[in-house]
Amino acid sequence: MRFFRNETPPQQTKYQDYKPFLRRDFLHRCAYCEIHEDHLGGHWAFGVDHFRPKSKLRKLLLVYRNLYYACNLCNTMKGETWPSRSEQKDGYRFLDPCQEDPYVDHLAPAGDGMLESRTEPGEFTLKHLRLNRRQLCRHRRRLIEAKKNLESLRAGLARVVLPPELALEMSDHLAMVEKEYFNPDVPY
Repeated sequence: MRFFRNETPPQQTKYQDYKPFLRRDFLHRCAYCEIHEDHLGGHWAFGVDHFRPKSKLRKLLLVYRNLYYACNLCNTMKGETWPSRSEQKDGYRFLDPCQEDPYVDHLAPAGDGMLESRTEPGEFTLKHLRLNRRQLCRHRRRLIEAKKNLESLRAGLARVVLPPELALEMSDHLAMVEKEYFNPDVPY
Protein backbone atom coordinates (compact mmCIF):
# COMPACT_ATOMS: atom_id res chain seq x y z
CA MET A 1 0.00 0.00 0.00
CA ARG A 2 1.18 3.47 -0.69
CA PHE A 3 0.63 5.84 2.19
CA PHE A 4 -0.42 9.44 1.65
CA ARG A 5 0.27 12.11 4.20
CA ASN A 6 -2.75 14.20 5.06
CA GLU A 7 -1.68 15.55 8.42
CA THR A 8 -0.07 18.96 8.83
CA PRO A 9 1.19 18.87 12.40
CA PRO A 10 2.63 21.90 14.13
CA GLN A 11 6.39 21.87 14.64
CA GLN A 12 7.31 19.64 17.58
CA THR A 13 10.40 19.72 19.80
CA LYS A 14 10.59 15.91 20.15
CA TYR A 15 10.09 13.55 17.23
CA GLN A 16 8.03 11.19 19.42
CA ASP A 17 5.36 13.89 19.65
CA TYR A 18 4.56 13.33 15.97
CA LYS A 19 3.33 9.78 16.68
CA PRO A 20 -0.43 10.60 16.80
CA PHE A 21 -0.19 12.38 13.43
CA LEU A 22 1.87 9.57 11.89
CA ARG A 23 -0.56 7.01 13.26
CA ARG A 24 -3.39 8.58 11.28
CA ASP A 25 -1.31 9.14 8.13
CA PHE A 26 -0.21 5.50 8.13
CA LEU A 27 -3.76 4.25 8.84
CA HIS A 28 -2.67 2.59 12.09
CA ARG A 29 -0.35 0.30 10.07
CA CYS A 30 3.37 -0.25 10.02
CA ALA A 31 4.87 1.65 7.09
CA TYR A 32 7.02 -1.38 6.25
CA CYS A 33 5.27 -4.68 7.03
CA GLU A 34 1.79 -3.08 6.87
CA ILE A 35 0.52 -4.98 9.90
CA HIS A 36 -2.32 -3.16 11.66
CA GLU A 37 -1.64 -2.11 15.23
CA ASP A 38 -4.67 -4.11 16.41
CA HIS A 39 -2.79 -7.30 15.48
CA LEU A 40 0.13 -6.37 17.76
CA GLY A 41 -1.74 -5.12 20.80
CA GLY A 42 -2.32 -1.50 19.88
CA HIS A 43 -0.27 1.63 19.38
CA TRP A 44 2.05 0.66 22.25
CA ALA A 45 3.72 -1.81 19.86
CA PHE A 46 4.56 1.02 17.44
CA GLY A 47 7.01 3.86 17.36
CA VAL A 48 8.41 6.62 15.19
CA ASP A 49 11.02 5.60 12.63
CA HIS A 50 13.41 7.96 10.87
CA PHE A 51 13.31 6.81 7.26
CA ARG A 52 16.73 8.35 6.68
CA PRO A 53 18.50 7.45 9.94
CA LYS A 54 18.95 10.22 12.47
CA SER A 55 22.55 9.14 13.05
CA LYS A 56 23.38 9.86 9.41
CA LEU A 57 21.20 12.92 8.78
CA ARG A 58 20.78 14.78 12.05
CA LYS A 59 19.12 17.72 10.27
CA LEU A 60 16.10 15.48 9.52
CA LEU A 61 15.53 14.61 13.18
CA LEU A 62 12.29 16.64 13.42
CA VAL A 63 11.28 16.76 9.74
CA TYR A 64 7.83 15.22 9.55
CA ARG A 65 8.28 13.85 6.01
CA ASN A 66 11.23 11.76 7.24
CA LEU A 67 9.21 10.19 10.06
CA TYR A 68 7.26 6.95 9.59
CA TYR A 69 4.88 4.98 11.82
CA ALA A 70 6.50 1.58 12.31
CA CYS A 71 5.96 -1.47 14.45
CA ASN A 72 8.70 -1.88 17.01
CA LEU A 73 10.05 -4.97 15.25
CA CYS A 74 10.48 -3.29 11.86
CA ASN A 75 11.84 -0.18 13.55
CA THR A 76 14.40 -2.29 15.42
CA MET A 77 15.34 -4.34 12.33
CA LYS A 78 15.88 -1.20 10.27
CA GLY A 79 17.66 0.63 13.06
CA GLU A 80 20.35 2.91 11.68
CA THR A 81 20.80 0.84 8.51
CA TRP A 82 21.11 2.72 5.25
CA PRO A 83 22.53 1.47 1.95
CA SER A 84 26.15 2.33 1.23
CA ARG A 85 27.05 4.41 -1.82
CA SER A 86 28.11 1.22 -3.56
CA GLU A 87 24.78 -0.48 -2.76
CA GLN A 88 22.88 2.58 -3.93
CA LYS A 89 24.88 2.59 -7.18
CA ASP A 90 23.79 -1.04 -7.69
CA GLY A 91 20.12 -0.08 -7.17
CA TYR A 92 19.74 -1.12 -3.54
CA ARG A 93 17.69 1.07 -1.22
CA PHE A 94 14.84 0.90 1.24
CA LEU A 95 11.40 0.95 -0.30
CA ASP A 96 9.60 4.18 0.47
CA PRO A 97 5.90 3.48 1.10
CA CYS A 98 5.13 7.20 0.82
CA GLN A 99 6.48 7.26 -2.75
CA GLU A 100 5.59 3.80 -4.08
CA ASP A 101 3.57 0.69 -3.32
CA PRO A 102 6.16 -1.85 -2.12
CA TYR A 103 3.79 -4.81 -2.29
CA VAL A 104 2.82 -4.11 -5.89
CA ASP A 105 6.04 -2.77 -7.40
CA HIS A 106 8.80 -4.65 -5.55
CA LEU A 107 7.53 -7.55 -3.42
CA ALA A 108 5.37 -10.51 -4.40
CA PRO A 109 3.58 -13.13 -2.29
CA ALA A 110 4.99 -16.62 -2.62
CA GLY A 111 1.66 -18.22 -1.66
CA ASP A 112 2.69 -19.58 1.73
CA GLY A 113 2.80 -16.22 3.48
CA MET A 114 6.37 -15.61 2.40
CA LEU A 115 7.39 -12.67 0.24
CA GLU A 116 9.78 -12.70 -2.70
CA SER A 117 11.61 -9.68 -4.05
CA ARG A 118 11.14 -8.61 -7.65
CA THR A 119 13.70 -5.80 -7.57
CA GLU A 120 16.93 -4.76 -5.88
CA PRO A 121 15.10 -2.33 -3.57
CA GLY A 122 12.67 -5.14 -2.73
CA GLU A 123 15.57 -7.46 -1.95
CA PHE A 124 17.31 -4.86 0.23
CA THR A 125 14.15 -4.06 2.19
CA LEU A 126 13.07 -7.70 2.54
CA LYS A 127 16.49 -8.67 3.89
CA HIS A 128 17.09 -5.76 6.27
CA LEU A 129 13.58 -5.57 7.71
CA ARG A 130 13.27 -9.36 7.80
CA LEU A 131 9.80 -9.18 6.30
CA ASN A 132 9.69 -12.98 6.15
CA ARG A 133 9.97 -13.35 9.90
CA ARG A 134 7.76 -16.11 11.28
CA GLN A 135 5.15 -13.83 12.86
CA LEU A 136 4.52 -11.93 9.61
CA CYS A 137 4.37 -15.08 7.48
CA ARG A 138 1.89 -16.63 9.90
CA HIS A 139 -0.19 -13.44 9.85
CA ARG A 140 -0.21 -13.33 6.04
CA ARG A 141 -1.18 -17.05 5.86
CA ARG A 142 -4.08 -16.44 8.24
CA LEU A 143 -5.33 -13.52 6.19
CA ILE A 144 -5.05 -15.50 2.95
CA GLU A 145 -7.06 -18.34 4.53
CA ALA A 146 -9.65 -15.95 5.98
CA LYS A 147 -10.16 -14.33 2.57
CA LYS A 148 -10.69 -17.76 1.01
CA ASN A 149 -13.24 -18.61 3.71
CA LEU A 150 -15.05 -15.32 3.17
CA GLU A 151 -15.23 -15.97 -0.59
CA SER A 152 -16.52 -19.48 0.09
CA LEU A 153 -19.24 -18.13 2.38
CA ARG A 154 -20.27 -15.61 -0.25
CA ALA A 155 -20.45 -18.32 -2.93
CA GLY A 156 -22.45 -20.57 -0.58
CA LEU A 157 -24.94 -17.83 0.20
CA ALA A 158 -25.40 -17.16 -3.51
CA ARG A 159 -26.53 -20.79 -3.98
CA VAL A 160 -29.06 -20.75 -1.13
CA VAL A 161 -32.54 -19.32 -1.47
CA LEU A 162 -33.18 -17.09 1.53
CA PRO A 163 -35.96 -14.65 2.35
CA PRO A 164 -34.88 -11.25 0.93
CA GLU A 165 -34.49 -9.59 4.34
CA LEU A 166 -32.27 -12.43 5.63
CA ALA A 167 -30.20 -12.45 2.42
CA LEU A 168 -29.66 -8.70 2.79
CA GLU A 169 -28.73 -9.09 6.45
CA MET A 170 -26.20 -11.85 5.65
CA SER A 171 -24.75 -9.82 2.80
CA ASP A 172 -24.40 -6.79 5.10
CA HIS A 173 -22.62 -8.93 7.73
CA LEU A 174 -20.14 -10.27 5.18
CA ALA A 175 -19.48 -6.75 3.89
CA MET A 176 -18.90 -5.55 7.45
CA VAL A 177 -16.42 -8.37 8.14
CA GLU A 178 -14.61 -7.66 4.89
CA LYS A 179 -14.41 -3.93 5.58
CA GLU A 180 -13.33 -4.47 9.20
CA TYR A 181 -10.62 -7.03 8.55
CA PHE A 182 -9.52 -6.61 4.94
CA ASN A 183 -8.37 -3.37 3.46
CA PRO A 184 -8.77 -3.80 -0.31
CA ASP A 185 -5.51 -1.88 -0.86
CA VAL A 186 -3.47 -4.41 1.12
CA PRO A 187 -2.57 -7.64 -0.70
CA TYR A 188 -3.09 -9.83 2.39
